[in-house]
Amino acid sequence: MDARLRDEDWGRLGDMPEPNRRDALRRMMEDLAALPEEERQARLKNQADIEYRLPDDKLRAIILSRINVWMDMDEEVVKRVAASLDTVMTKMPSTIAMKRIGVVQTVSRDFPLEQQEKLRMFVPGAFPQGPDKAISIAARLRAEAAVEPAREMAAHGGAEKSKKPFWKFW
Repeated sequence: MDARLRDEDWGRLGDMPEPNRRDALRRMMEDLAALPEEERQARLKNQADIEYRLPDDKLRAIILSRINVWMDMDEEVVKRVAASLDTVMTKMPSTIAMKRIGVVQTVSRDFPLEQQEKLRMFVPGAFPQGPDKAISIAARLRAEAAVEPAREMAAHGGAEKSKKPFWKFW
């Protein structure tokens, strides 16, 4: 079975079994990456218009499959298509943009931290706080793990005592 879909049939993705949906998305991403930017954005806008009219369960299935496909694809291909999709989504009505943010952020919670970081890189528009304004979960956890031994040493007299009394908050 050919997994290629025409834009008009994009809504059928939500009805496909997961392996077929992933195959269709992978081929579509490869096809889109080969297009000039304007044409790629026009196709992505048509697809987004169809996708965001679907019921929530089908929309979630498509977005989850897309993210899974992106995690296994060549990063340069994904970056090209994801950047175009991000641009398209900035021009969509705010209700659609907010729906996208909600679904992408909710779905991404189930991914390992490294993949969450990768997803933030691919679709910064789905994470409005932005990677430059918010410390990523993985980076924060690494930093906290490095600081904890130093705190313990200071608490047990291994470092100079520099604690202020609790009432000196400045």
